[in-house]
Amino acid sequence: MSNKKKLLLNFSGSSSGLDPNVEAYFLANGITDSSIVNAVNAFVLGLKSNSIYSKFKSIHFLFMGTAFANKFNLINPLDTDAAHRYVFNGGITHGTKGITPNGTNGYVDTKVNSLSHLNPANNHFALYSRTNTQNDGFHGMALVNSQTIQTYLRGSYYYDELRIANGSSNGGVIVSGQISSIGFYINNRRTSTSLKLFKNGTQLGIEQNQDSFDAQSQNLFIGARSLNGNNPSGHDNRELSYCSTGQGFTDAEALNYSNLLQTLLTTLSI
Repeated sequence: MSNKKKLLLNFSGSSSGLDPNVEAYFLANGITDSSIVNAVNAFVLGLKSNSIYSKFKSIHFLFMGTAFANKFNLINPLDTDAAHRYVFNGGITHGTKGITPNGTNGYVDTKVNSLSHLNPANNHFALYSRTNTQNDGFHGMALVNSQTIQTYLRGSYYYDELRIANGSSNGGVIVSGQISSIGFYINNRRTSTSLKLFKNGTQLGIEQNQDSFDAQSQNLFIGARSLNGNNPSGHDNRELSYCSTGQGFTDAEALNYSNLLQTLLTTLSI
């Protein structure tokens, strides 16, 4: 039986029907588990009903269990770099709750380029971390030269920055204190002068300095820094379940997005 027929059979009985973007995504990655299909479908329908689906450049569910299934981008599920499929490098474990880089050479090249694919004054980088550790590490981030989109835990504070720029460290949101690194983070920029960090739908910090944007042509990495020439460094070993990139959100949109993702993960016991 074809994957398409399996999907339709698994989804029969649902009153809402299978969203065509969701169907294309699962036909590409080969997953036919009805619980996963239903949960992802409800998530996507929620994004669309809240009028935020169009803001995404990439959406990756990283709990599909295999490198093949995890690599596909929901927004454009083709197996090409141009479609922002993930390329997994080094040691990465693919489980049913997320991916775990080994902390030494494992990282993900998202194929989302900071210069070609994102607007420096209107963008987001979001991820869900399942690991709580106070170890230094870039658990989900992208770094262009010295400063750009990044989320990392260093000792006793979080430093989150969402700007495509080169130069000094101004423009970031620093959240002091020993906080858990488990949760859903949205690094969100709506204008060139306003950067916000959300965790589980709650704003943790805001930075409103004027940034001088100097976008560089670098791919965004997960689990390591992306330095000049797309060279990885600063590897980390936190388990990650989800990641997205795209345009920035209003506060209300960020909260709706967070709630929808939490419902998805709770439904699947992630």
